[in-house]
Amino acid sequence: MKMSKGILFATILFLGTSISIADVICTFGDFRSGVVRCIPGHDGVKSLLMVHVLGNKQNSYIDELHIKNCKLLAISGNVFKQFRNIYVLDLSHNVLVSLEEDVFKNLVELRTLNVSHNALGTIDAKVFQPLTKLQDLDMSHNFLSTPSAESIFSGLASLRALDISNNAEILSLPSLLTGLKLKSLRISRSSLTLPEIYDIAMPDLIYLDMSSNNQLYFNGDASAVTQKCPDLLYMYLSNIQMKTIDSNFFTNNRMLIFIDLSKNLLKAIHEELFSANEELLSLDLSQNNLNRLPRELFRKTIRLLSLHLNDNDIERLPSDIFDSLKNMRILNLANNKIESLQSTIFSKNRNLNTVYLDGNRIKEINPYTFAANSQIRVLALSNNLLERFNFRVISTMENLLQLSLDNNDLQEISSDVVKLYSLYELDLSCNKLTALSPSNVLDLITEGNRLIHLHGNPWNCACMNRLLTYNKGYVDYGRNLFSDGKYPTCIVGRSLYDCDWNITDEDYNSWVKTRKYYPNLCLPRG
Repeated sequence: MKMSKGILFATILFLGTSISIADVICTFGDFRSGVVRCIPGHDGVKSLLMVHVLGNKQNSYIDELHIKNCKLLAISGNVFKQFRNIYVLDLSHNVLVSLEEDVFKNLVELRTLNVSHNALGTIDAKVFQPLTKLQDLDMSHNFLSTPSAESIFSGLASLRALDISNNAEILSLPSLLTGLKLKSLRISRSSLTLPEIYDIAMPDLIYLDMSSNNQLYFNGDASAVTQKCPDLLYMYLSNIQMKTIDSNFFTNNRMLIFIDLSKNLLKAIHEELFSANEELLSLDLSQNNLNRLPRELFRKTIRLLSLHLNDNDIERLPSDIFDSLKNMRILNLANNKIESLQSTIFSKNRNLNTVYLDGNRIKEINPYTFAANSQIRVLALSNNLLERFNFRVISTMENLLQLSLDNNDLQEISSDVVKLYSLYELDLSCNKLTALSPSNVLDLITEGNRLIHLHGNPWNCACMNRLLTYNKGYVDYGRNLFSDGKYPTCIVGRSLYDCDWNITDEDYNSWVKTRKYYPNLCLPRG
């Protein structure tokens, strides 16, 4: 029987579409979906009191119960008596400060429980014992601290995913996890200490997040930790004040596909650090203090797709450092101190589609640097020291959508421009350009809508006059020339919008007609 999605206000409802638990309104649309969602009533919710919510006939249809963001302060012991068969219970984003010992005693079929984003402190050791089939437990963003003498997770033999991140101070972690066969463990931002980490033994673990634990001081040989988790696929170690890392740190984790070492204090890494990680797909070394990269660092990571090296102090890159990364799609080298690029540095990376080189000190780019990279869709070169840009650099990029050259020292754009049919956005703002030849821009901006950012340059009005009145077809080709809403300024201080233009009546009439449909069009007023 299919029900509508309206909301009715009733305490007990057998045939309608919603139920009321105290001041909580619970609504569902189709019994066959088995999902009930609750929202706060008119006056908010102070407590969730026990009521007979659904009759036995309706109860058999319910698989999920969501009481999220309902301002709950407390839950009485028998409130879920009528929900013995639910698989998912979401109590997140409330203001629960405690859980009574028998609050979950009837939820014998529960598989997923979310009590995150509450104000839970110390929890009774027996509160989770009835949940023998529970597989996924999220207790993140609470105020959990020292647990009771008996582990609150004892008896959860089916538990596979546990999130206790963003809590006050999780102590006695090894004893807390004793007996669990977890696949996923999130313990970020929980004031962990190194001795506790050394004692963790999780042979079945495939996902481990220990990020943002500033008291770890994970320096030197910590391979004892990774040895106990040989099947790891995902490992997050960002923002843990790591200053050094041993070459054998990941030796026992040959299945890793994701490593995050960002936001640490690493100045150097050994060339053998990832030698055992041939399955690695994503590596994040951003926001460290790296000033150089060993030539053989990525020799074995042949399957790598995404590499983030941004926000370091890298000055030079070996010419063949990326040669083994033939599958790489994303490369982020932004905000380093790179001054030049070897002409062959990307010659083996034919699958690159996104390259960030912004925020460096590059003065010139060899026209053949990206000759082998026809798949690039996004190329960021902003905030460098480029004085001249030769568009031969991007001549092979048949799929280029976005080119950022803003905030450089560009004074000249080369005349040998090829047509870029795919280009959607070109940013030339905040440079030292005074003129662009009509042929240059018309070759860059072909058919269709395009975005060109030209503000922040000392334009010469006379030169731009010739550009914008090149022919009436330019109105169609470049109608969104100044669509960022910032009118370029002439070298004499006037806005290009106010310049005195020499334009034919035919061109003017074409402009007036187009203006009705494209109000951001920046052309002379006539």
